[in-house]
Amino acid sequence: AALTRAQSVYVIGRDTGFGAAQEIALKLKECCALHAEAYSASEVLHGPLQLVTEGLTVLLLDTDAPETHESLDIAEARFRDWGAEVHRVAPSDVDAADLTPAAAAALLLCLLYPVVHATALARGHDPDAPATLSKVTRTT
Repeated sequence: AALTRAQSVYVIGRDTGFGAAQEIALKLKECCALHAEAYSASEVLHGPLQLVTEGLTVLLLDTDAPETHESLDIAEARFRDWGAEVHRVAPSDVDAADLTPAAAAALLLCLLYPVVHATALARGHDPDAPATLSKVTRTT
């Protein structure tokens, strides 16, 4: 429901979670026609924080890797302080433990693809046939 009413989304990750963040941001654009940007938790506080407005939703992708917790915690706190709607998703949310960071990032994608699909439908879009996309990109 949070993404259905969002005007913009920041998808934030760190390490392998950043790759997952890039993928989810792309799918939100393609399938939901939703402005979404991916950022690394280590860099997001330098400029993008300035753009927090009503309607901004932040998805934090947490791989449960201890070395990423501090930067994700700081980003979460700062965005909440400035009024963004923040949601943090981690493998531990579904009782998955002791995953490698790469496996955790893959699990986050598996958890969020259905969310993207449901969001697209709720926003009136067909996620299987985005209006402006084709399966083949021709280059010369």
